[in-house]
Amino acid sequence: MHSDSDDGELSSLVGDAAVVRRVFDEMAVIVLAIAGGDLRISVANSAFRALVGRSSLIGLPLREAFADLAGQQVVEMHERVYATGEPLSQRGFRGQLEPEGGERFEVFFDFDLMPTRGSDGAVTGIIGVVRDVTAGARETRDAQRRAARAEQRYAEARDVITTLQEELLPSGVPVLPRVRIAASHLLADADTAAGGDWFDAVALPDGRVGLVVGDVVGHGVSASAVMGQLRVLLHERLVTTGDITTSLRALHAAATRVPGAHAATVCVALLNPTTGVVEYCTAGRPPPLLLPAGAEARYLPPTGAAPLGVGEGRFGTARDRLDDADMLLLYTDGILERPWRDLAGATVELAAAATDIAADRALREPYSVPVERVTTQALELLTRVSGYTDDITLNPSCTAQRGHSSGPLLLSGRRPRGAARRVEGSGVSGARPASVRRVMSR
Repeated sequence: MHSDSDDGELSSLVGDAAVVRRVFDEMAVIVLAIAGGDLRISVANSAFRALVGRSSLIGLPLREAFADLAGQQVVEMHERVYATGEPLSQRGFRGQLEPEGGERFEVFFDFDLMPTRGSDGAVTGIIGVVRDVTAGARETRDAQRRAARAEQRYAEARDVITTLQEELLPSGVPVLPRVRIAASHLLADADTAAGGDWFDAVALPDGRVGLVVGDVVGHGVSASAVMGQLRVLLHERLVTTGDITTSLRALHAAATRVPGAHAATVCVALLNPTTGVVEYCTAGRPPPLLLPAGAEARYLPPTGAAPLGVGEGRFGTARDRLDDADMLLLYTDGILERPWRDLAGATVELAAAATDIAADRALREPYSVPVERVTTQALELLTRVSGYTDDITLNPSCTAQRGHSSGPLLLSGRRPRGAARRVEGSGVSGARPASVRRVMSR
């Protein structure tokens, strides 16, 4: 039985009843109390009344007072707390309210529902503490939408960059009598989808084939644009003149005029498939790697030419010879300048790996040809532990092998599917499929 002494004791603990009511009603947090199994509203402060836009709430069943909440599981959650005696909390709860004479609007809440109990321990009602987090939720949602739109714009821009990069590189490699050619290209930064490395394989009118790898300083779209200009110019000069020195002098002159082309490096090799004679020039690039059939690999002597746009533009050449089934590997320095590898050690490592791959002693692929294995497996095996930080180009891997007979046909194609699957499914360390710009074999 409740007595005046109980009221006095309570007042001494929590304060004067009138003051407590006033403080309760002025609280910014929404507080309400539900009584009885029919869930009648027994207490509601001004924050709650302001939210729902109604003043006459006391004594109404929750379901009747908020008919607009039907189907939103609000009443059902209160029923659950009353039936189970277990508290319930929700964060970021989305609901819709429709005040008297107003329009339906969306709200977000964090709330805690706690059962109240009588002296016998039975549930007598529910206390609800609700925080209106609509403003913050809308800001979060708007930020997510902005981020999604930005991501979409980035993806669209990246698609354009990817298309640009693919258009700037050869769409295929030539099929020629007595020679096989393969090529691969791996970008250091998959997010930019663009880089400054390039390769080319050029069928000359006299039957020789030109093999090219080059590297423009930097990464990204600007490097790709410069790379595209240099590649096209060198390709045209090789076809027109058939002479390495003349072609590189033209490229050297262009490098002094084209922004971003200064200090670009290039290695050019002209291979006669009939005689096996190869003439080459290393303009600031590491020398080609010769893989004799059945023997250890050896690097050809560098010619000593400087990078493009540097010095007087002297591009002397050297010569060597490939026997039948020998291979010549041109590469960019990304395959050497890998993390945790010094240049000398990486140079030896490349030669050893290429020798084993060519002899099919690495990852056995009985149905593949040596040039394809060297092109794909060298990327996988040499980067799987160290990773890579610079673009890598092989044939650009430019590998060539004498002794293979094909009809005099020039094929063009966009990333042959079979070859692309071989590399993309081979576990190249750190390489996403989008990073592999070219994998070709003819």
